[in-house]
Amino acid sequence: MPIQCEVRNGIGVVICDTVSINGGGYLEAIALFDAWLLDVPEVRSVVVELGAVTYMDTTGGVGTLILMAKRLHERGGEVLLARPRPAIRLILEITRLNTFFRV
Repeated sequence: MPIQCEVRNGIGVVICDTVSINGGGYLEAIALFDAWLLDVPEVRSVVVELGAVTYMDTTGGVGTLILMAKRLHERGGEVLLARPRPAIRLILEITRLNTFFRV
C-alpha cells in the first residue's frame, strides 16, 4: 500500500496513490505512518485521500485504516476518509465502518 504523508494547514494528509490496497504492503504502510506520526506530534486529525483506490481488502485496506485510526485516537484525534469511490464506499457500508470513520 504505497502512501504519501504530509501536513497541510496543521492537518495530516495521507495519499493512497494506488488503485489496489491489499495485504502486500500493509506492514510497510503502517511502519511508514507510525514513523511519520512521530515526526509530527502536533497532528491530531488525518485525512486519508482514497480517490485513486478502486479495490481494498480486509487486511491491507480496512486493517490499515483501523490501525491508523487507533494511532490517532491515542493522541485524541481522528481519521477522515476523503473521496472514496463507490466500490470502496460499499465496503465501508458493508463493514459498517462508515459509522466509525467520517467520510
